[in-house]
Amino acid sequence: MNKRSRRYLLKYLAVLSVPAILSLFGSCSKDSGLGSNVLPPSTILSAYVVDTTTIVSSINFKDSVLSNGTSAVMLGSYYDPVFGPTKASFYTQLVLPGNSIDYSFNNSGGVGSVLLDSVVLVLPFAPGTNFYGELGPQTFTVDTIQRYNGVGLLAGHAYYSDTNILHGNNHVGMATITPNPFDSVYSRYGSNNIITYPPAIRIRLNKSFGEWLIKEDSVPSSYNAYFTTGTNFQTLLEGFYVSVSNPLQLPGQGAILYLSPYTAGAGLTFYIRVVSQVQPIDTTPQTFQIGSGCAYFSHFDHDYTKTVFYAGTKDSVLAPTITYIQSMGGVKTQLSFPFLNNWKKLGPIVVNKAEVDIPVNSNATGVDIPPPQAYLVEDSAGKEIATIDQSNTAYYGGVYDAINHQYVFNIERYIQQILAGKIANTGMYLISGNQGITANGAVLYGASKNGNSPRIRLKIYYTPLKH
Repeated sequence: MNKRSRRYLLKYLAVLSVPAILSLFGSCSKDSGLGSNVLPPSTILSAYVVDTTTIVSSINFKDSVLSNGTSAVMLGSYYDPVFGPTKASFYTQLVLPGNSIDYSFNNSGGVGSVLLDSVVLVLPFAPGTNFYGELGPQTFTVDTIQRYNGVGLLAGHAYYSDTNILHGNNHVGMATITPNPFDSVYSRYGSNNIITYPPAIRIRLNKSFGEWLIKEDSVPSSYNAYFTTGTNFQTLLEGFYVSVSNPLQLPGQGAILYLSPYTAGAGLTFYIRVVSQVQPIDTTPQTFQIGSGCAYFSHFDHDYTKTVFYAGTKDSVLAPTITYIQSMGGVKTQLSFPFLNNWKKLGPIVVNKAEVDIPVNSNATGVDIPPPQAYLVEDSAGKEIATIDQSNTAYYGGVYDAINHQYVFNIERYIQQILAGKIANTGMYLISGNQGITANGAVLYGASKNGNSPRIRLKIYYTPLKH
């Protein structure tokens, strides 16, 4: 934060400090029953509720999320009218068909040549909700991953959504497809064989690329090295970088697709024929799998330059009346409670309940399907740390209330720890749930009053204790 921003923040907090302190000691309403069942009667004076604690809301430009080994990978681009252009791509290894050893394209056991009909990268849609945005034509590209200093993708390695892996740019496959996650795909091979695939993105790769892999299998020295195990195969083909190229999308166009690497048929499928001197053999599919046994992760790109909240090179910006959360490592909301420690002036208290109400602006433009689950977490030196309240997931909250258009969190143990001096009052982050496998975003009302609009509130129900 630069000096100008700091001066603005101090001025903003100073203006709010007087009403905050007054409201703390003068705006309590009595709730005579609260807490009487959890404290000894001799220690209870009475119970109160305060909902005027000062909160400062800011937008924080989140940088990345852990995105490897997830249940789905994400692919596509969407020009969100609120959040601007968003793009998802992914990197993946492949393993031998059936995760086998000593594989050969010519698995007939006879003598003959292998002829390639086609080679297709098959990416099935994830079950359930499997896209965010509007379905329309997108151009998909496939490139081969290249090793850097002898190192490629590593199984078990933690990959974040801003990670880039060296890859080629002479596409081995490119196709413009209108995604259809609702209808199955029928594939005919041989003379009378039909396979029914679940809904999928099917990108046909260059035939020359497939023929190169088949040729490597036909050379005895290469066969012994490359096609004995999945690990050895990855020294020949490290994997794919699958992306999109849709530079002409307009606001509201495009979609982020959710794809399942674990669905049967996911991977690189070769449709081949083995022609021998005895008789021809019909075309058969052979699939080099993705998912199980493979390293893979999603990569996300966000362009905020055309948004109303664009802040240049700033990491965060004050957002008194409107703020945001976004999946895919996008923007998040930061909440601070600058005068929370003033509560200590009341003497010893028990926090019976501390509820944070966060209203969603349901009239915001764009798809604006709020994340089904959000999390309010501790800000620990810029890192997101789960609060003690999250251990009780049923009571903690954070599930989107579509009727009242809000998120509600219960964080009394976190507030009690601050007032007891056990943890520092460093503020909190509001983040979207399922960051690495969904693209949802939401426009929220901020913490400052703005006409008749709702605002973020912290309601503290407490019981003063006798000295």
